[in-house]
Amino acid sequence: MRIVSDDELMNFLGEYKGTKQSETIRDVFESLYDEACEVISENINYENENMGKTLPPKNPESISALDIERRIYAGVPIDSHGNLCPMTQSVLCGLFGERRFNRKRISDLKKG
Repeated sequence: MRIVSDDELMNFLGEYKGTKQSETIRDVFESLYDEACEVISENINYENENMGKTLPPKNPESISALDIERRIYAGVPIDSHGNLCPMTQSVLCGLFGERRFNRKRISDLKKG
């Protein structure tokens, strides 16, 4: 099954809400999220060591949705407020459209 819109995703998740399979889907998301936090914390610590920075080491629990967003979209321009530029200014616009995995979506998924 291929899900191509937010409505289809919500319908899909609604069908499995409260079932054993929804727990599995949630567990998979949590597992991937925890793994991403671990990789990003290792990456940040490695960069800090090699650049001679004296920042305290980051642990996976201290990684925020913003840290994840910045790593995923490292090549996407940001505005003066640190927000991602609108998709129309990016070459990725045609590929992702309105399905960008940003810090708001990450936070919403974490909340359940």
